[in-house]
Amino acid sequence: MVERDQLKWVQANRAEKSRACAAGDLVKRVAEQVLQGAYGAAEDAAGRLSEIVDDEFREHCRVVECRGGVLRINVDEPAWGYVMRQRWSSRIRQVLGYRVKNVLFEYGDTGVRIPNR
Repeated sequence: MVERDQLKWVQANRAEKSRACAAGDLVKRVAEQVLQGAYGAAEDAAGRLSEIVDDEFREHCRVVECRGGVLRINVDEPAWGYVMRQRWSSRIRQVLGYRVKNVLFEYGDTGVRIPNR
């Protein structure tokens, strides 16, 4: 009889933990927040760059991320990486100021397009 009463009590007082979630969902949520922050910084940098860059830069480059003082820019062909680095690296650091210590030009096709003026 005692066991039956205990089972009834457990069943009546059992509560689901609604705050618990799967580990995969938690990791996904954290990753989305991190990427959203990096993407927002990339959009901001692309907007500021639109004021100084030329059409050639807009055509071949996309801003990937701005994190930890490093601005990553993808170029659509590997040869453009050297050309853009020589032409624009110091100017970009001047315009974006203390937030950017280094500008990396890498081959790739992802990132935020630089809007027209």
